[in-house]
Amino acid sequence: MTSTKKTKHNQCKHRNPSHDISKFIVEIENNCKFMTFEECLTDYYPMISTSDLSNSGCLLLDEFVNNIKMYPSAIIHAKIDLEHLCSIDLSKLKPTQIYKLSNLKRELIDIINQIK
Repeated sequence: MTSTKKTKHNQCKHRNPSHDISKFIVEIENNCKFMTFEECLTDYYPMISTSDLSNSGCLLLDEFVNNIKMYPSAIIHAKIDLEHLCSIDLSKLKPTQIYKLSNLKRELIDIINQIK
């Protein structure tokens, strides 16, 4: 009896868990100043499958996003946090909470805009 199990379209047979994403980090950090985090990542996804990120030459988008999120970059983490804070409904906050939120957003923006 043969298996009828379907595989994902973009799944690789020989994935290497230690993909080298460091070459994308600097560009993603620079783009975080002008784009959303999602836009920063999707701009590079077309290049991932043709790059040398793994021995097989392919990397799933989910893996790429997870690797970027885990990368120890203050700029990337500040961008993720800032986007989350910007989605908070201010009408449900007290004035002191809005003040604290505003200060935190300024600090995150300063981190994102830091020059290397």
